[in-house]
Amino acid sequence: QRVSGDVWSTWYNAPKHGAKHPGKHEPWSVTFPEQEVSAAWRNDSFARIVYVRDPAERLLSGYLQKCKQAGQRSQHCIGFKHTSRPVPSFEEFVLALTPKSIHGNQHFMMQSQHCGLYNKSWKFNHIIDMSSPGFQTKVRQLYLDRGVAASVVNKNYPEHKSGNTGGHDTSAKQKMTQFYGSSGRNNTLLNKVFELFEQDY
Repeated sequence: QRVSGDVWSTWYNAPKHGAKHPGKHEPWSVTFPEQEVSAAWRNDSFARIVYVRDPAERLLSGYLQKCKQAGQRSQHCIGFKHTSRPVPSFEEFVLALTPKSIHGNQHFMMQSQHCGLYNKSWKFNHIIDMSSPGFQTKVRQLYLDRGVAASVVNKNYPEHKSGNTGGHDTSAKQKMTQFYGSSGRNNTLLNKVFELFEQDY
């Protein structure tokens, strides 16, 4: 549920090259020579995919997982890592964030700082919005069209998604109004999110 630009050997290369570690999801850069990785950036027969997400939704998801879930807070909840203190409300958490505090934090830093999106988005031939309607259907079809085995697609992107996925599914999209309230111009939290993540918008 964060921005992702890794190319996974099992998914993208088994049909054409044969994955060196079948069944494992390892970054392509680990399983293939650097020269071949570099060549793929210029070869449109490879699916170079990056996922992005509405910054406000992504921030809420990060809060729900990294601040509300036991075992995560002491490592990742920016500004509120001390578990002896009460869990911050979402409003307290957002208003305490600064550009400096999110910088370098993989869970909360701007998406445009990942995967070269700020100045090298041209490298990707598919930029997929995880917050868009029908995301699951779109990404499933993309992988199936590229020859990825249906069993692999169904495992990672089930046609009828249900339940929690490995602790990362926070259902943030369905909780936006609950935590942000009205989306009007005077919404303090949304204004703060836009201020922090303007580059992502």
